[in-house]
Amino acid sequence: MAAVNKNAALKIKIPDLYFAKGDNIDISIIIINNSDHILSDYKINVRAPIFAKSINEPVKILSIPARGEILIRYIFKAAEGGRGLFRAELIENGTVLASDSAALDVSGPGYYSGSNHVHCFHDDDARHLNPARIITIAQMADSAYHEHFLSWVYFTPHNPYSPFPHLKEADDLRELYGEKFLVLADGLELSAGYTERTMCYFHAQIFGVTEQIGEFDKNSSRDEVRDAALDYVGIVEGETKKNTENFQKFINDINTKNALFYFNHPYRVSEKGDIDANIENLCDYSGIEVWNGRKGPTESAANASAFDLWDKLNAHGTGRYIGFAGSDAHTEPYISKPFIKAFLPALTKKNIMDALKKGNYIGTNGPEIRFNIDGAGISEVLKISGDKKTVNFNISVCDQDYGLTFVEIIRGRVSGNFILNRRIVYKHFITDGSNVFDTVIQLEVKPGDFYRVQALGEKDGFGDDRFAYTNNIWIEKHC
Repeated sequence: MAAVNKNAALKIKIPDLYFAKGDNIDISIIIINNSDHILSDYKINVRAPIFAKSINEPVKILSIPARGEILIRYIFKAAEGGRGLFRAELIENGTVLASDSAALDVSGPGYYSGSNHVHCFHDDDARHLNPARIITIAQMADSAYHEHFLSWVYFTPHNPYSPFPHLKEADDLRELYGEKFLVLADGLELSAGYTERTMCYFHAQIFGVTEQIGEFDKNSSRDEVRDAALDYVGIVEGETKKNTENFQKFINDINTKNALFYFNHPYRVSEKGDIDANIENLCDYSGIEVWNGRKGPTESAANASAFDLWDKLNAHGTGRYIGFAGSDAHTEPYISKPFIKAFLPALTKKNIMDALKKGNYIGTNGPEIRFNIDGAGISEVLKISGDKKTVNFNISVCDQDYGLTFVEIIRGRVSGNFILNRRIVYKHFITDGSNVFDTVIQLEVKPGDFYRVQALGEKDGFGDDRFAYTNNIWIEKHC
């Protein structure tokens, strides 16, 4: 959207095309001088999305005549697929006179942004508790695509009732957006307990399931719905051992459906953890939601505790668990706070599900991270010969809109014990306001290690820390 003052205006024009990886992107910036004096002491600041690489140096226009206009042409190459935003500013003597932005979509292999924990008016709490939360799927999808510049959104309402009325609404939107934006809805957030009957409580995300969980209907109260879900799984307050057994049976049943299951916000209600079961004794689920809602682990004690739990679960060694990020958005403004950015061969439902199951993505509210260890990417395994090896950590971080504060490498290590076994093995502070950081670090790794990268930036317009993290890269001994 263009911002205009009385002296000048700036407009970005991008062809209305669905670009492909490798295409040239021809961008025109039109500057209009509305004043009665020559505009000469100015500069144009263009901020491109990470996948767009500049391949020309625009001709420098020395001045713009009074009441005149000029056109400056920029050419970028689409280096990967995804959706992004070009921003441009006209600056005179340090003051922004005008600005504009324009989004575009690129097909092909690349990093696609999406929100995988989104609600709508089919939620039990929206139906019974808060009429202000009655947001339609169409409204949320429109905001996700046009205002948050996401490529996909996955609706998972709390405890939907059969026959999942939101499925048809999502289907109706697919023709509207075509291949550029996917609206997915074959999932739910299982919300159980924390009612007048029981303080026992858990939330879990389930993708790929379109059957009702528990005995209730659309006229059931919120408490009736959530107690029915608790009964279906077989959870009884205080029966931790039995609950653990029943939880495992439920997870096993979900897995037979080729679905995906993970625990949401495990410290939302209780500092001791919300799941009345020994989570360290469970297995064969995908992971936990380590970042829920606006505030990341640098600002939210609940999310910081979830990161700790994630590291302890992976140190325990019963599985390689994914760290999920979810906006938990019930209204439009927060649908991308945070979001995930996953590498996909192409924007398809199958590829999104594969990425969610594999974990080859970052969680972020803005900063971008590219990370590999000797070519092994996020959620992949690097196999080494011998008991240790010095390898290259290749890291690239950027934030289109804000400066970076630090970048760090976190090492965990499988110990066989459910304990926090991690260490910061590299940390670089950025003090000059730069929004780009690239480095290659050599570190010694050992079998059983796992590594992720985290980046912190300046506060955004909401007053929240800009933060991003990767899932882990695992080190194994080559046999």
